[in-house]
Amino acid sequence: MHRKEIICLIGIFLSIFLICCIQTDHIAWFDTSIYDFLIVLKSESMTNLFLGISSITLPFIVISLFFWIFYPNKIISFFVSFHLTFSFILSNLLKLIFKRNRPIGIALTYEPGYSMPSSHAMVSMVFLGFLIYLVMIKVKNPYMRNGISILLALLILCVGVSRIYLGVHYASDVFLGFLFGILYLYFFLHLKKVQILFQKENKGLKGE
Repeated sequence: MHRKEIICLIGIFLSIFLICCIQTDHIAWFDTSIYDFLIVLKSESMTNLFLGISSITLPFIVISLFFWIFYPNKIISFFVSFHLTFSFILSNLLKLIFKRNRPIGIALTYEPGYSMPSSHAMVSMVFLGFLIYLVMIKVKNPYMRNGISILLALLILCVGVSRIYLGVHYASDVFLGFLFGILYLYFFLHLKKVQILFQKENKGLKGE
């Protein structure tokens, strides 16, 4: 068994374990500890910052439109938009399955619907994670490649932290959203047709 397959299996078992812990209410200590740690930072400026970070819908749509207008490979552009749309729909379908209520009495902003998994966490992991993948295979300059990838990874983390700080999600919702997002990307990028597509794309860029 390859290392990537082992990591995938760990992710699946960890997701199942986390869901079981949430359903049996054995993870309240974790959610409370993370929230208590973050809420120490509470201030008007910090709240405004996290509200801004949490408002990711419009920037993501703009990025998708940018790909459609400027990126020459329309199949890749399609995948960028598809991941944004499908991960949002999938995360909300999962919410309807699990039906976990949101935290009570601590929210700093209104957020309707159920809590688990965090759509913001899952969508940002899928969308920005796919952009990281594109950067890693297409940007030749190692400093630029690593720099952009790190910035995007930090943005994913900040989006998740913002949802906990704002009191609209439990930490376990965010963590599960990240896990689902990673698993989604793993299975997508390991589809044979997708691998062939990116191999052809890379050969075209290298002039092979």
